[in-house]
Amino acid sequence: MSRSMSFVRTPVASLDAKRAEQESDAAFLDLLHSDIADNPGRIEPIPASLFGRMERLRAKAEANRARAELLEG
Repeated sequence: MSRSMSFVRTPVASLDAKRAEQESDAAFLDLLHSDIADNPGRIEPIPASLFGRMERLRAKAEANRARAELLEG
């Protein structure tokens, strides 16, 4: 009796690439921490208007994505 094997292809992440990404993230966070510590007076709240704009853009993108899915289906 012959059995067919099916293989599921899963993406394989490079360990070196992942480590480099983590080192890059850590370096950025260190830079951000230093900048905040050295210049605490520069920190300002994000304007509510920016959050509103982001939400409107997100809603438009979701509507466009839904419309594209309908066309593809």
